[in-house]
Amino acid sequence: MPDHFHGILRVDEPMQESMGGIVRDFKAACTKEYRRVYQPRLADDLMSEEAREKLAHMSHKQREEYYESIGAEPLFDDSYDDTICYRKGQLENIIRYVQDNPRRAVLRESQPDFFRRLQHIMIDGVDFAAYGNIFLLRRPWKEQVFCHRWQMDGDKRDYSTPYETTDEFRHERDEWLQAAIDGAVLVTPGISRGEQLLVRDCIEQELPLIHLQAEPMSLNWHPEYRRYELCSQGKLLILSPWQLEAQGDVNGVPSNTDYSRFHNMNTIAQMICADKAANMAIKR
Repeated sequence: MPDHFHGILRVDEPMQESMGGIVRDFKAACTKEYRRVYQPRLADDLMSEEAREKLAHMSHKQREEYYESIGAEPLFDDSYDDTICYRKGQLENIIRYVQDNPRRAVLRESQPDFFRRLQHIMIDGVDFAAYGNIFLLRRPWKEQVFCHRWQMDGDKRDYSTPYETTDEFRHERDEWLQAAIDGAVLVTPGISRGEQLLVRDCIEQELPLIHLQAEPMSLNWHPEYRRYELCSQGKLLILSPWQLEAQGDVNGVPSNTDYSRFHNMNTIAQMICADKAANMAIKR
């Protein structure tokens, strides 16, 4: 890849060194060899006893400034992202992802607006990270997909009947999908089984979707294959609120529980559909 690479490290026995130490040594060895081949004078200067003594007493920031002043930009970023394969089939999935990376890079370059990554976007006072087609927030017609887990009998739940098995759900599902076909953007966190089915429908039928997720988005986060494909068509925006627990308790249940998080996510979906997103502000 033009700006990063992937590697697989197989561990057959307990390691004497930490993963961070192995990656650090690998980066240092690559950087040293790169400078030896492409910047021989610089490599000699940095390996001198005087330079090594000076660098040993510098802070991280001072070293960065020193390298920049002499034109010795680092070959690698400081951080790295790792995944440990525990489950059967996980390694094969990662290998397929790596093999597909060049095609994904071409898609990002050809359709940059569909793969925008924003770490902070404010919508009605809620701070989100965002990935995908941000312009879906500007669509005037947005429909919230909200489903109970169980069939409702008045104000009571029938715990013997999952809602997604009912005729009422099938009717609602057909209406939501028709609205999306007619131009609406469906908005949901995909929490209950019914909501998850609608998310799957949008992906399979390539319909516009704003998908709210509780999982935070780091700078290295990326969607899985199926949602990535929907992004490539400009039909998906993924939003993740940074301070979900700040939305408050629900029915007296603490805000840091799954119960309150899920209810608050649906409240956020309702807010987005109320066109509060028209006043969004991109912070950075």
